[in-house]
Amino acid sequence: MAELARCLKSKGVLLISFLDKDNLERVVATPEGWLGKFIGDLDQAAKTMAEGGFFYKFSNRIENYGIAFASENWVGDNLPKSLRIEKFRKDYVQSLFVAVKSE
Repeated sequence: MAELARCLKSKGVLLISFLDKDNLERVVATPEGWLGKFIGDLDQAAKTMAEGGFFYKFSNRIENYGIAFASENWVGDNLPKSLRIEKFRKDYVQSLFVAVKSE
């Protein structure tokens, strides 16, 4: 996120969409789906998410591809100081932050 912030102009807007704990819980509830198979050990994924607020899994089939889940707190805590959160939405398929770079 630091690199995204660095590339923004002053007052530039950054839209961050991410999968959160609720998305991971839906995957855990339906482990037979493609995403459950992709992640593998769903209990470990949920534990990792609960402990640190972030979980990432590389794909074994597609090079340079993976999936990440992050908590609201993790995203907010890891935003560079030059960005301030303007809006947050959780009523979409993914959670959304709109952040603006300071002058």
